[in-house]
Amino acid sequence: MPGPLKHEYESFVDPGLCFAQDTFANQFSIKEGTICRFDAETGVLTPVAATVAKWAELIQSNDRLWTGWPIAYRWKRSTDPFPSTSACSRRPPSAAGAAMRSRL
Repeated sequence: MPGPLKHEYESFVDPGLCFAQDTFANQFSIKEGTICRFDAETGVLTPVAATVAKWAELIQSNDRLWTGWPIAYRWKRSTDPFPSTSACSRRPPSAAGAAMRSRL
């Protein structure tokens, strides 16, 4: 049985072997030796690179566009219940070098 996303589209498109995903759940896949981008909203499969190496170059050339990470980062910062200035902010565990503090 294919994964959840592929199962929803299997009646009209086979995206191939999905190996990466952007912020918006669009998949990058290998189909018939070509790297494709599978749009999760429309089901359109678009060839983007001839090889994995060329795909990596494409992602690195404009990672903001191809991965959408700045949008995810802004969303996370706007919804983080513990901003970095808060006493409850996440800190590295002491194994990672944080100083131990008494909780009393």
